[in-house]
Amino acid sequence: MEAQKNMRTSGDRSLKPVLRAASGLALIVTVAGCPGLDPRLVETPAQDPGAGAGHDGGNPADAGSGNGDGGAGADSAYNGPYYGGLHSHTSYADPDYAGTPLDAFETARSYVLPGTDVDINRGTDWWAVTDYYWSLSLLNPEYWTMTFEQAAQVRAEGFPAIVGWEWSNTKLGGPSQRDHIGCFPLNQIDPPLPPSEKVSTLSGLFSTAGLRKNPHLCSFNHPEMRSDAEPLPAFDGFRYDAAADEFMSLIDIRGNNGGFRGYFQALNMGWHVSPTKDEDNKDWSWGLKMGAHGQQRRVGVFARERSVDAIIGGLKDGATFATSDKSISVWMTAEGRFMGSVFKGARTLELSLHARDADEREEVTLPYYPIVCDNKGCSPPAPEDSVDPEPDSPFFVEAYLYTNGGSRLDGGTLPLTAGKVLKKWTGLHSREFDEAVVVTPTEDGSNAENATSSVWYVLRLVQSDGDEAITAPIFVHFD
Repeated sequence: MEAQKNMRTSGDRSLKPVLRAASGLALIVTVAGCPGLDPRLVETPAQDPGAGAGHDGGNPADAGSGNGDGGAGADSAYNGPYYGGLHSHTSYADPDYAGTPLDAFETARSYVLPGTDVDINRGTDWWAVTDYYWSLSLLNPEYWTMTFEQAAQVRAEGFPAIVGWEWSNTKLGGPSQRDHIGCFPLNQIDPPLPPSEKVSTLSGLFSTAGLRKNPHLCSFNHPEMRSDAEPLPAFDGFRYDAAADEFMSLIDIRGNNGGFRGYFQALNMGWHVSPTKDEDNKDWSWGLKMGAHGQQRRVGVFARERSVDAIIGGLKDGATFATSDKSISVWMTAEGRFMGSVFKGARTLELSLHARDADEREEVTLPYYPIVCDNKGCSPPAPEDSVDPEPDSPFFVEAYLYTNGGSRLDGGTLPLTAGKVLKKWTGLHSREFDEAVVVTPTEDGSNAENATSSVWYVLRLVQSDGDEAITAPIFVHFD
């Protein structure tokens, strides 16, 4: 089967993500896309957070990328997943916000809740700070240099600290809708300054010299939501821009059940984006924002190693998933190639679908919910506001395989904000999920409302406590 070179990757992404076990937990790993090889139980030793299992045996992603002929060597192997966040702010963005980039990186790496011995952020593998570009380039350009100096300090201590910036049209006289874009220079050692122009429109941002001349990785941040039947108003309705698709690689989705509608609309409009789930911190909550039961949303990324360049590379490749619980991992391959890959003219594909829940809450029980944060720090809630931890370990209850195109069961067409449920699994009661599905892209991409030459597939898992995780797509092109 011919695989098309993914325009957003640089090199053959031969897949070897090795799922990292938490503190000695066993991992189920499979050789995906290799006929005749059954799932195998692999015991991995306890290790420091983010160290990666790193063995060479069968694993969840022993497969090639959507580039070239496949069959890559060890230098293109994936490990992980590595958990972090791509969207957070400090006082360098706004003096009313909390702390400095150094505070953000150090808090995300490790934060012991005052009055306890619980490191709430144990297991966070990397973190990014994305202060507003107009503050970093137009108002206080010294902040850009200071941010990278602080990132370098944390990197020297072994923690991958990533630096980016966020653009918004509302701050610069643009339309009232909240279009926010987060960008990260691929050169994280000697980075170019954020755009120095006062840019108030999305098309203006896409055409700035800073993005055209300097390689970046960018994200659609938290698109606004309307009803299921209406296209999203943000980002010019996700109107496709082929040149911008080169660097628009991610989309930050928020919330569960429906927070991915913007993701689906972007895919339906032709964008090659992969999902993230971020915090958009403005107080001392970097890595600490929690759901009803203490779960922390994260970006999961598969990468060659736990380093800044490798994490950026995994994000650029689309080797991501968005999760509302950092103990969940989920991934998908097609014909032995990892999610994010692009196939050309495939009439059928065999998808290998996988998910795990390492359930770190069995090892570290957080006794206080929800954590209370302000601009100076975080603390347990008042006793009357505390919520008891969930008594039982969560498990997967439902799984969905989505694609674009198709019609509703009642004969109506799907809106641009929807994906067709190609297959649904219910009644699950497990912390593991493994399925193989053969799909037919020539039939699946038949949405009359949005005729397209590109078909995509996405996997979503739902747990008993309402937490979710959703994968990056696998694409098929017919142009």
